[in-house]
Amino acid sequence: MSTSSTFLDCHDPQSAVRSLSTAFRVEDHELLLAIKSCRVRDYDAPYLEERILAKILKDLGVRGTPQFAGTYFFHGTRTFDSGGFSVRGVLPLTDVLDELWTSLHSLIGHIVTRSEWEAHRRAIETTTAGGHGGWQYRLKTRDPGIHAGPYAHLIRELHLTPSPERHDYLAVPEIVQDIARTCDFNLIERYTEATTPCVVKFRTSANEEHAYQAAFWYVYAHIHGDAPPQSILYAYSGQNKPVQPHDVLSVELIANADTPGGPPLTRTASNEGEASP
Repeated sequence: MSTSSTFLDCHDPQSAVRSLSTAFRVEDHELLLAIKSCRVRDYDAPYLEERILAKILKDLGVRGTPQFAGTYFFHGTRTFDSGGFSVRGVLPLTDVLDELWTSLHSLIGHIVTRSEWEAHRRAIETTTAGGHGGWQYRLKTRDPGIHAGPYAHLIRELHLTPSPERHDYLAVPEIVQDIARTCDFNLIERYTEATTPCVVKFRTSANEEHAYQAAFWYVYAHIHGDAPPQSILYAYSGQNKPVQPHDVLSVELIANADTPGGPPLTRTASNEGEASP
């Protein structure tokens, strides 16, 4: 754990600049000027992303490896209970699977009995039933060390700007989509109507070079109006371990997940501002 009290925070471009400049021990305007003065023409050049950042840090007089106390990440999902994150934390798939099946049944209980729904689940989990959705479900649930998460983006904006190349977690969690595809009850539509999209911000002790490189290129892309490189997709995987409640900083309810960059509806779970995990 670094002795720095600065967390890498990519809530927005401004917070990314503030946390980077603090860790680099330069002024915000110095970092911005250095980035503005740099123009990348060929993103496919070998090791370009590392070399450009190294050059800018050298020009700024930054010596050694920038240190952060940790990194903030952003978990996007839909939820029946946004207040639960401050009480339970962010749980991996294995810890919420039973509850999820029960919640989904509550949406279609007037159509399918509980015993029928439980039999459907057993078939999905123990046979090859369910088509592609069933196959995807088994892929995620049979190897929780890889697929259980919880997952999160380093850059909050990725949740608010849906892309064909990325799953839209504010629209529907992947596991819900998989289950819905195994049956024919308009389950995604019912789930969407009953839940609220949100972005959960939490802290970790992670202090990795690839994270601040991603933050740098996130700022660079905003300044120059370029399409950001793939490196900004830096993500968190809990590897089947929960994010503890005391590490949850905020729960941002998204007013309209279908509107990219839509304004937050509200914010809860105010642990933000604490300096360390």
